[in-house]
Amino acid sequence: SYESWLKPARVKELETQGERFFPLDLATLVHEESSKLAKRMRHLAIEKGANMVVDTVLGSQSSARQLVEGLVAAGYRVEIIDVEVPEAVSREAIRQRWRDGY
Repeated sequence: SYESWLKPARVKELETQGERFFPLDLATLVHEESSKLAKRMRHLAIEKGANMVVDTVLGSQSSARQLVEGLVAAGYRVEIIDVEVPEAVSREAIRQRWRDGY
């Protein structure tokens, strides 16, 4: 579990000293690994020609282009579904998730 295995000793130490962490403060502990695992699973799915949904933030034009071109080269038909909200709504949702968790 997170408490018994993932949480670094330094974080536990700070918590015993009264430090308070919000739900997403420690997300970086798993973000890098989960990103690597997602990429690996996507590559495995492409190798097998499996249908898939790629749930990702297209953070830059070059990374989006690279992803789409790679999928097309592998024989996939690509459909992009773009979901957007006003910036103020997004900022408030981020604040709320940071404060309260999911």
